[in-house]
Amino acid sequence: AERALTGSDRDGLMLAVNEWTVDFAPRNLAAIGRTGADGFDQTLAFVSDAFGILEDAGDGRCTAASMEKLVSDPQALAGLSAYGSSGYKLNMRANRMLVDLSAAGSNAPEPDTVLRPEDEQALQSAFMSMMQDPQVMSLMQMSMSQMSSPGRGMQSDIADNLDICALGRTAIGKLKGLPSGTKSRLWGMALSQATSLKLSL
Repeated sequence: AERALTGSDRDGLMLAVNEWTVDFAPRNLAAIGRTGADGFDQTLAFVSDAFGILEDAGDGRCTAASMEKLVSDPQALAGLSAYGSSGYKLNMRANRMLVDLSAAGSNAPEPDTVLRPEDEQALQSAFMSMMQDPQVMSLMQMSMSQMSSPGRGMQSDIADNLDICALGRTAIGKLKGLPSGTKSRLWGMALSQATSLKLSL
């Protein structure tokens, strides 16, 4: 905001907001980790929408090749985060989500960060269900074929045909279906570990 008042352009304002986020997010990881299943689900929804932006940037494709093309194009990257773009709006939403989750978790009780046997069973069930997804099954079949006929060509085919965003959404769908208690403990554990890592740096 201070940069905007001094006449900085809109992209400069976005840079200032990003700098604020880099400072704000690590300091509030513990509070965010106390938001339980709600924080878990909001983050999944955010990541799912981020996949949509990647697909749009790749003209409908979300493969390793399309991602490589995107990151090697400075103009495309700039457009992705320019003021008013879908990337800009998602970034603003992320900042709002961080603030809201931090506020919601600021006075919440400490979360349970130890997974229970029922959590492990739920995660195993979600994993097995994901293995039955058509794209995952196809990927496994291609990997088995590559093992029997090793070669760079097959590895390249696997990478070229893997829809990263679709695979990510499949994983998100399975995670969204987890029991609320499992989500809360997973979220608390993940953010607790992230907080510990931050403190050790």
